Amino acid sequence: MKNKELRYQVNPLIKFHQIHDEVLFLFPKEKHFHALNDSGSWIWTQVRKGKSLPQMVKSFAKRYEISEAEAQRDIQAVIQALIQKKALKPRTR
Repeated sequence: MKNKELRYQVNPLIKFHQIHDEVLFLFPKEKHFHALNDSGSWIWTQVRKGKSLPQMVKSFAKRYEISEAEAQRDIQAVIQALIQKKALKPRTR
């Protein structure tokens, strides 16, 4: 899948709840919560809306008044951390 079309999906086994600007997670095999800050929660919301990586980068850069290159690095860091925790995975279609 080309970067232009790259999208992610939420693992259906993850339990999460959004409270104001934070997303709280409970992973199936763990006994404690994890939290995302404002920017991480924004990324999570965009993934759930089905936004592509390039769409997220443009919006994130504008929202946080940073360059698109910096936005892409930040978004990819959050997404990779969530993939490692098995909260997200790349969409296959």
